[in-house]
Amino acid sequence: MVLLDGLDEVKNEHYERTLNEIRSLSRIYYDNYFVITCRIAAKEYSYNVFDKFTEVELADFNEQQIERFISQWFDNKKFIKAEEVVQALKNNYRLSQLAVTPLLLTLICLLFEEKCNSPNNRSELYTEGLEILLSKWDAKRGIQREQVYQQLSLQRKKDLLSYIAFKTFKEKEFFFSQKEVKSCIKEYIQNLRSNVDREKEALQLDSEAVLHAIEAQHGLLVERAKGVYSFSHLTFHEYFTAREINIRKAFEELVNNLSDRYWREVFLLSAEMAQPDASLLFKIMKEKIDKILDNNEKLQNFLGYVHKKSLIHHNSVKSSAIRAFYFDIDFDIDQERRLSLLLDCSANYLVCGSFFARVFQDTDFEEGIHIAEKYDKNIAQGEQKISDVSSANEAMYIAIKYALESKQLHQEIRNILENLYHKDVQSENDELDEEKLKHLADESRSLAKKTRQIGSHFWQFNDDEKKLLKNYYEANLLLVECLNTDCVINPKVRKEILDTLILPIDDKSALSPE
Repeated sequence: MVLLDGLDEVKNEHYERTLNEIRSLSRIYYDNYFVITCRIAAKEYSYNVFDKFTEVELADFNEQQIERFISQWFDNKKFIKAEEVVQALKNNYRLSQLAVTPLLLTLICLLFEEKCNSPNNRSELYTEGLEILLSKWDAKRGIQREQVYQQLSLQRKKDLLSYIAFKTFKEKEFFFSQKEVKSCIKEYIQNLRSNVDREKEALQLDSEAVLHAIEAQHGLLVERAKGVYSFSHLTFHEYFTAREINIRKAFEELVNNLSDRYWREVFLLSAEMAQPDASLLFKIMKEKIDKILDNNEKLQNFLGYVHKKSLIHHNSVKSSAIRAFYFDIDFDIDQERRLSLLLDCSANYLVCGSFFARVFQDTDFEEGIHIAEKYDKNIAQGEQKISDVSSANEAMYIAIKYALESKQLHQEIRNILENLYHKDVQSENDELDEEKLKHLADESRSLAKKTRQIGSHFWQFNDDEKKLLKNYYEANLLLVECLNTDCVINPKVRKEILDTLILPIDDKSALSPE
């Protein structure tokens, strides 16, 4: 077997001779197997170039292959262990999604190898990884290519890709025509400063050649079908879009997409990348969120009701987390209480307290919370506390087990709850996986809600109002998720935003600190 790796890495002046030599060699020694590797976008071949060869495209790595790749990469490395890299991928979903591509997994390994750890945040990871793709990748492997756009500095290459990304992403064009991307390249070149006229002239000669250079040499843009392009991974499209937004300070334009789920990652990346800090972006986001319910008197009154209900409770949970919980106390929007738990992990006391109030006899919400807090105080050493779990589903698991052992549980509910529990838990020593845990929690929440509603059901919201409430909740969730990134923000701005979450407009100006 003859392995010929990296046909796309052959210099232009040697390219035709290399093809002829390979054809000749394969014909003379036709009983041998020949395997040639090449980046998909690197060259266009007619069928008669390698007419006896079968074309095969490499599939994505699965989890086992990723771990094996990492293990072999870091075999005998002194400064970092493969297990550390594998665990880092498991802890970072977005990073693990990139790792299914062999090239990108190689870049991840290179980053770990160079720094002995992962970057501090996702935007740094993408920045450093893309820097390798754009400038260091070929150099690390000793490859010299003929770059059509070699006149462009690293900074301008990134600026060009950012320009393409932003223009296509804001139109929701995740796949775009060759004509459109060539137009973007021409527009970018025309906008370069006048002192680079020679550079502009060289690049304008053939925007298609520039496109193919990006495609073949960096793999950031790929041809998905004839004349149809996209970024090789949505993450790169989102990263470069966020980068362009921060270059332009186009925060108003970004915030116009606050309720559009496609923009979520762009918001998170923009918050991390904002320079000198993200205070302006967060102020614009908060102002936009407040306007969602601003002109609806009924919904403003509902926010007032939520605020008043939150003041009743005297416990260790932050007021903003209690308001977030009361806003959706009957979990019509978010069963897993993501906003409350982001604001305060102690909100799991509210999760358990709400459950107890619905399924226990003669128990209101405040008493349910006290039961949950008392459980943590009395729990045996080594047992898992409610305050220690990271999700509402885990808190529900503790609450369900406690309820089944309690004499306060309504008898008619006990049998149903026991059946639900034993469907997912075969024995007390079983460890529930996430799927079973979620199933048990969801079914038990549904049972509890049917037993008793303790929140906002009497408001009788219509479909339009429910949609506004959902948009408002999810916008606040995104705001807090952005605050929880590795962003830089003025502490006073952060505090003001957190103190005024989920409040009616009239109450936002007269807050006492928590």
